[in-house]
Amino acid sequence: MRGRWVYILRRDLALTRKSRVKLGRMKPADAGLRAVSDLWMGTYQKVIESGGFTNQALRRIDPNPRLAILIEYGVLMGEQ
Repeated sequence: MRGRWVYILRRDLALTRKSRVKLGRMKPADAGLRAVSDLWMGTYQKVIESGGFTNQALRRIDPNPRLAILIEYGVLMGEQ
């Protein structure tokens, strides 16, 4: 599971996708963007469910700021 945790920290999905949407290279409803977003969220869920994290580690991988950006740019809906 450690590898997945490192993946989450290294791949800042929100920033890379936000810039692509903002520049018009991708549309918020793009199927590839949706697949990457779903994969990222699924990986995040598996990592959290694996347990064993300190409070500091959980704050470090907190998805809320990234999810807020994806919602702002229309990549995700608020209820997801």
